[in-house]
Amino acid sequence: MPVDDLGLTSNEAEKKLAQFGHNTLPEKPPPSDLKIFLAQLKSPLVYVLLAASVITLFLGDVSDFIIIAFAIFINTILGFVQERKANRALTELKKLIHPEASVVRDGKIKK
Repeated sequence: MPVDDLGLTSNEAEKKLAQFGHNTLPEKPPPSDLKIFLAQLKSPLVYVLLAASVITLFLGDVSDFIIIAFAIFINTILGFVQERKANRALTELKKLIHPEASVVRDGKIKK
């Protein structure tokens, strides 16, 4: 798109807007609650705790197995709640942002 120092005319800008649309990036939808929850299970800490729980179960120590399983459950729930809150806060922050650009239209700088 060749443009000189005078920028586009208002008419040219309207034509390009109609042809190409707004100059925005597509937004990714926020992850679903299920996706956030399952992502918590992909943590290295959870893998270690799962391995420890399986080993203790094979060794016949049911009480330790229950304690480790409970730790996995608590870790997963806390991680899920924190990430969900963070995603909601990010969504609210995005609503407050109003991006602006300075452009040259008909030889004049406009916002």
